[in-house]
Amino acid sequence: ATRLIRRRECDTRSPRIPILALTANARQEDIRECLEAGMDGHLSKPFDRHDLSEAIEKLVAARRAA
Repeated sequence: ATRLIRRRECDTRSPRIPILALTANARQEDIRECLEAGMDGHLSKPFDRHDLSEAIEKLVAARRAA
């Protein structure tokens, strides 16, 4: 899905949508695959509210800096 979203963003020159992977897959290989697919971040389960807030804040900060 992420690859399709990224492709459509390029085709339509749409602004980049931040995508955060929320998954039970926590191996380095899994994280790498998510990022290579075009996701902006990765959060492995189990996570709590603080972890999610922190991950979202990083995405927002990165978007502002771009």
